[in-house]
Amino acid sequence: MVVTFLDANIFLHTWLTDVLLTFADHHLFDPEYSDDVLEEARRAFVDVLNKDPIWVDRYLSAIRNIKPYYLVSSIPELTGDVVLPDDGDRHVVAAAYNGNADMIITFNLKDFPANQLAKIGLSARHPDMFLTSVAEAYPERAIKAMLELVASKRHPPRTM
Repeated sequence: MVVTFLDANIFLHTWLTDVLLTFADHHLFDPEYSDDVLEEARRAFVDVLNKDPIWVDRYLSAIRNIKPYYLVSSIPELTGDVVLPDDGDRHVVAAAYNGNADMIITFNLKDFPANQLAKIGLSARHPDMFLTSVAEAYPERAIKAMLELVASKRHPPRTM
């Protein structure tokens, strides 16, 4: 099964996070994330999106507590062999590597150059491309997961 590391920017899109974690519940892939990534998401929710800190803390606490093995550590830190455009993203790559992820799911592909990630056996994918590939590989299971997710939404109700 594919193991993916979810970058902080993924969690800012709650509907996307729901889809990803529902797909994980249906054993379509295994997600990972770190406390560092969740803290980065928290700062963006509060400081950039002006979300209520109490709501943000509840939301991220629920994600943190889904399954303990989804949380991986960014320690040990990444070696100097991998060069990233922004040193602030090193914790993401370190945690993905430490968690034996196959790829990083992120909206910021430019921050994770393919030639640098390849040095340690990782790649980066946009969430749309990732979800499309999962749905194509497992169409029946993906549709079942989406139908269950949509049916669970009541406030407001959702449809396919």
